[in-house]
Amino acid sequence: MQDLRMNPVELEEDRKGNHGIQKADWARGWEPGDVYCSLSYGSDYQEVSKENYSDLKPLLSTMVNSKYTRGIQAANTLLSLRLVGIQNQSLEHQLTQGIQEDMKRKGSDLTSGQLALIILALGACKNTDEVFISDAHLVRKLEEKFQAEIENMDFNISSDDPVSVTPTASPSKITVNYSVQINKTYSTTVPSEDQPLVNDIQVLMESSVTDSALPNPSILIAMNLAGAYNLEAQKLLTYKLMASDTADLTAGQLALTIMALTSSCRDPGDRVSILQEQMENWAPSSTDDHASTFYGPSLAILALCQNNPEAALPTAARFAKTLLANSSPFNMGKSLLIQFTHNKNEIARKAPVLGPTGDAEPPTIQELTLHSNSRECRDWNPGAVATLALTCMYNKIPVGSEEGYRALFAQVLKNIVEDISTRIQDDGIIGDIYSTGLAMQALSVSPEQPSNEWDCEKTMDAVLTEIKEGVFYNPMSIAQILPSLKGKTYLDVPHVSCSPDHEVQPTLSNHPSTVPTSASNITVIYTINNQLRGVELLFNETISVSVRKGSVLLVVLEEAQRENPKFKFETTMTSWGPIVSSINGITENVNHKTYWQFLSGTTPLNEGVADYIPFNHEHITANFTQY
Repeated sequence: MQDLRMNPVELEEDRKGNHGIQKADWARGWEPGDVYCSLSYGSDYQEVSKENYSDLKPLLSTMVNSKYTRGIQAANTLLSLRLVGIQNQSLEHQLTQGIQEDMKRKGSDLTSGQLALIILALGACKNTDEVFISDAHLVRKLEEKFQAEIENMDFNISSDDPVSVTPTASPSKITVNYSVQINKTYSTTVPSEDQPLVNDIQVLMESSVTDSALPNPSILIAMNLAGAYNLEAQKLLTYKLMASDTADLTAGQLALTIMALTSSCRDPGDRVSILQEQMENWAPSSTDDHASTFYGPSLAILALCQNNPEAALPTAARFAKTLLANSSPFNMGKSLLIQFTHNKNEIARKAPVLGPTGDAEPPTIQELTLHSNSRECRDWNPGAVATLALTCMYNKIPVGSEEGYRALFAQVLKNIVEDISTRIQDDGIIGDIYSTGLAMQALSVSPEQPSNEWDCEKTMDAVLTEIKEGVFYNPMSIAQILPSLKGKTYLDVPHVSCSPDHEVQPTLSNHPSTVPTSASNITVIYTINNQLRGVELLFNETISVSVRKGSVLLVVLEEAQRENPKFKFETTMTSWGPIVSSINGITENVNHKTYWQFLSGTTPLNEGVADYIPFNHEHITANFTQY
């Protein structure tokens, strides 16, 4: 063992002072005596003898006088001085103070590497700075930052076997252990020639943000993840959500608001604690609940995970156990089947995945996120949201927690993604086109992957084809698919960069509009039907109405109502647009599981009444239906 300490006084003849540190300071800083911090070397290292210490003077002088004694970079100098045994209280105090002040300025912008270097420098060789490491919770901050950086890494590993990484940093016996599992991930990008199509639908979505429109947190999340083009719309939506009242919000609505504000780099305030309290009291109404009832809680777990994963852990574990005890509510088993042919694309019914729905309570008809490929209705999207929520928790299990948490989350995730994979169609669409966006997010981040490999490129091609055909024009349908088109997921919400930027003018496509512009009239046959037993008024009425070609179905309903009072109807506004809630005095009822279903002939419509455009002599039926 060799003491490499040298007297700084010997350096003074080559030194002209640095940052106000005078010669006397150096002299007073030297305290001969026992070894302050010794270094031992292996046999391959050649030590500098005491006779040659003077040869180090230029090196040390350059280091002390360099720019690396400022801010965070001072940690390099401080660590080097302490390791070689230079004990100077004045210089160390200046370096330490600079490090701490720069830490306060940079805050969360510090990287894990910078935090690790600070811990090593402040904790080296037994000194009083160890107290600051503890008081500032530097080790915990390093854990969180390192975990966040791991989440953002794009690993492409051919092997399916996880890689375990356990680095250990030991400044003054401070040990930080990490368990990192790296899994195969999927990613693909929109070809440059198709990027204008994506820009088109983003501009369309952003144009829906107006002073009179209700603030939709899902649209703000999509704007922030994609990078907003209309900065004024972005600011307007942010301010409206900040000023919104949370008193009547459900858990799902509150979670979306928190995520929207987080993605805008705004403090959600007491909304997080309110949501935490709601979820601590949450419990499913029965062990046979429909999958849609888990949508709101899934959003809540995701929002809580992104703000305080340690506090969210017990709630997330209880939620995961509930899913396991619920006969796997997201799979294709009995608990998920609803025996009716539903109107899969009446806007609010088809997939209000990103809108302010997501109740933790039993959902209303408008809030059911139902999709169908047959006469059996299955709920696609709550499973995708649950995957995102539990993946977040899986990635942020606090160090030292029971390994059982990881196994629990992994088991639930495995079950859900296996089910999602069974919904992948031959063309790459997952469920239907409107459920594909969230499913893409779920499959791209889950640590557990399905047995059958997902061809994400095929899915992306299918989505782009649908965009070219004009399928995405409702703002909520765009908000659902846009993050995936930009290579983002809900897990990126806490990592959005909010630095000031100038407004970018997107490159738009020259793709012609698919909406007809002809002024000629068409005839639409419209039937309203209620044959449900137990309903006081049974009827079957048909009328033929004439409307301008290119008119949406809502215009047909309005014209029928004008001509015959029996066709009177009412609508309810949702984040997906208006839905028909009542016809001829008969109103949908969630307790009776009834709603109005629209069909063309015998086929459920693939769009809502404010979007669907009837063709000439088409027969549209509004059928009061029970699910």
